[in-house]
Amino acid sequence: VKPKNVGTVSIPGFESLTVQSGKIRQKLVFFNPEENNCYFRILLILPDGTVIWESELIPPGMQTEYIDLIKPIERGTYEGCALVYSVFADKNGKEALNGAKTLLTVFARKTA
Repeated sequence: VKPKNVGTVSIPGFESLTVQSGKIRQKLVFFNPEENNCYFRILLILPDGTVIWESELIPPGMQTEYIDLIKPIERGTYEGCALVYSVFADKNGKEALNGAKTLLTVFARKTA
């Protein structure tokens, strides 16, 4: 049995994401690596500061398959978007740990 890391958190990095413009439901995978001993809440934020998605708490070793945006975004390229990771020691999201913010580009493309 591989011991879990104590005192460190692995944060997945993304350089870009592609979403379907004009749609709420998106097929996107965000995950919490199984070696983590914490829970993630993730925000996806546009360059103007608009939060377009907030996850539920994601336990270690789990992932999303689909996400529902708070509002659809128009077709275009959005440079300087952010994924903000809030990290919690407990499944209730009450014991906050350090978090992380990563910048990425979101490509909103027309659906087929």
